[in-house]
Amino acid sequence: EYQIFKRVFLRLVERERVPLTQAQLGQVHESIDVAVLEAIAAYTATQERLRQGYVAMLAHDMRTPLSTIGMAAMLLARRPEPQQAVQLADRIRANVENIDEMVRELLDTAALNSAQKLTLKISRFGLRELAEEVLRDAPARPGPYELEGDAPPGHWCRRMLKRALENLLRNAWKYGDPERPLRIVIGSEPITRANIAVSNDGPPIP
Repeated sequence: EYQIFKRVFLRLVERERVPLTQAQLGQVHESIDVAVLEAIAAYTATQERLRQGYVAMLAHDMRTPLSTIGMAAMLLARRPEPQQAVQLADRIRANVENIDEMVRELLDTAALNSAQKLTLKISRFGLRELAEEVLRDAPARPGPYELEGDAPPGHWCRRMLKRALENLLRNAWKYGDPERPLRIVIGSEPITRANIAVSNDGPPIP
């Protein structure tokens, strides 16, 4: 854009026969070149911040499946009944696949451009179904988990929506009163939108 501006500016100067000295023209060239360098530096810094933020987000999101794997492994070490052992093994396998998908997503993005839009795999499913799936892998706590409401099935990216709900649930679990209920409430507005709310009881985060 700066280069286009410079070409247009110089053409106007020539066409209108603006009396600029060589020194003044040199200042114009120098000012535009400096602006170009500053714009490039700002763009590069922005891309680096986006890359670092994206890596930090994935690293943060990996904590949920890792925690679930660790908990399931501890339960397996207690030699549970065969049926429960199969369920725990399935839970570990599902969360390993989740981590693998996150790592592949990170590698793909790093190999291309950290500023590119994330690829969304849209499918049709219900939010209550998704919430029940997240709660199955939620860490144990003294207080109960509560799931309320429902919404008509819609078209969303299951992976990204599940990750967002897991993060909300983990933060509510971490900062809420462990003895009080932790609630997921699902609702909808006619035709326009659906919503999910996660709430807990406890002192505000400082």
